[in-house]
Amino acid sequence: MSKRQSRGRGATAAVVLPELPIQLVWRTEARWRGAPIAVVADVGPQALVTHLSPEARKRGLREGLTQGVARNLVPDLRTRVVSMEERARLMQDLAKGLQLFSPRVAIEERFEGCFTVDPRGLGPLFGGQAAWAQAVHAYLDGRGLRASVAVGRHRYRTLVAAHGQTGPMLLSEEVERRRSDERSLRSLGVPEKIADPLAMLGVQTLGELLALPPGELETRFGREIRELHDLFAEQEQLPMQPLRFEMPRRRARELLPPRSTREALTGDVEALLDELVTEVAARGEVVEALHFEMHLERHGARRLDDEERVVRARLEPAEPTVHVPTLFELVSLRLDETELAAAVEGVALEAEVRAAHGHQLEVPTGDGPRRDLHGAARALARLRATHGSASVVRFVKRDAHLPEAQSRFEPLPVGAPLVAKTRPSPKRPAAADTNHPLLRVQGTKPELRPPPEPATGSPMASSDPVMAPLARRLRARPLRLNAGPRPELPEEIVALYGPHRVAGGWWGAPNADGSVRSTERTYFYAEGVSGRMHYVYQTGGVWFLHGTVD
Repeated sequence: MSKRQSRGRGATAAVVLPELPIQLVWRTEARWRGAPIAVVADVGPQALVTHLSPEARKRGLREGLTQGVARNLVPDLRTRVVSMEERARLMQDLAKGLQLFSPRVAIEERFEGCFTVDPRGLGPLFGGQAAWAQAVHAYLDGRGLRASVAVGRHRYRTLVAAHGQTGPMLLSEEVERRRSDERSLRSLGVPEKIADPLAMLGVQTLGELLALPPGELETRFGREIRELHDLFAEQEQLPMQPLRFEMPRRRARELLPPRSTREALTGDVEALLDELVTEVAARGEVVEALHFEMHLERHGARRLDDEERVVRARLEPAEPTVHVPTLFELVSLRLDETELAAAVEGVALEAEVRAAHGHQLEVPTGDGPRRDLHGAARALARLRATHGSASVVRFVKRDAHLPEAQSRFEPLPVGAPLVAKTRPSPKRPAAADTNHPLLRVQGTKPELRPPPEPATGSPMASSDPVMAPLARRLRARPLRLNAGPRPELPEEIVALYGPHRVAGGWWGAPNADGSVRSTERTYFYAEGVSGRMHYVYQTGGVWFLHGTVD
């Protein structure tokens, strides 16, 4: 490289997280540290091993083995699947953290667990590039990650030279070139179909590859190896493409003296919220959700541990907004329901935002439908803020065999429609329709019985063939009744309609003894002398009351 090129090239930094999937396993399974660990591509004995911990390598394992073979060789091997989504989330999270040390951060997609960072500009704030590299390494070490942080001159040579090292380092141009030239092509991810022919020609390292003319490389081995050659060539490199720098939408305030009552805290929270929302609105954004934090003093009525000292809440308005009174109302409702174990020494607010749309900027005119669905949504938002997100639920049908598994309640998402489309009620079959028989059980002998005709004056006694809606109400836990041929209820049973046999769980995994735990029930509708319908079932010779029909 010419002196002119050397002078024109600025400093660059590489952050390398070796064996990132293994480090992800360590973060979630801390008790596995020191044990042999393998990351596999999928579940099952034929899944390939993709990454190994140092302990697993010492035991003789290598990448490419199947999980079954690896477990046979190392019986105490721990294995886990680490998805690409998990890796991408960690990389994005770390990229945001590294933007505290430089506004120009790029994720190197070609090399796993690697970042390119521009150390220029903020370096003097840390006392030079060496101190800057130490600060970045300390940040990653504090997050429980093993990393190397290298400052050099060539973007990709610095990155490759940092592999296999730990800690912060400043690389001279000579050391950077020597270390990168010694790296094997296989360790750079060159596939075997290219690495093997190159090895037969005596080309096994990056330095030996760079000594070859690039044009002939592409002609003989393809464009992929030519692109690798160009990455590490000495000519001017393409500029890095840094991630967009996102200013944190967060405001925090230390409270001196600490506030011991909710009334004293209200003014500080309102002022902080006003600052945050003003900044969000200036960017043309609206608040989708608000994260509210209160940091308590260590000593209150008792000594608090670290987790108890932080009170967190996530608040969602009925729709994204920058209306401060609406957001402050939600915060106030949550404050009213929060018991403070100690005085509050700090508060923080962070906003989840999105771009504002035109209808969110409209001025209400007072003309609108009689049913105010937006008002209903605001009321539900106040309930969530007061009692938590799980306080507003909806009924959801499920495809299942057992009645108690055919429905459940789940939290109603913010913005979900509050009014469902109505469906026409089913028509009641005619009394003589033999396609809808009911079984009547007298003693132990069943006989066919048609559906009873409604009495005169009954809501169902009408020329309209539409059946009145009925609701089957299930008990939270079935009530055991008795054993025998007929159920014993508080009132006399006039007739049993059924049977309706239900089986569930027979498709599940077998137990240790080879058996499968399944559920088999025979359901009946039991009509009492009062006309009320009881929903009962028999299993194992025992009767249970599961609910009623209203």
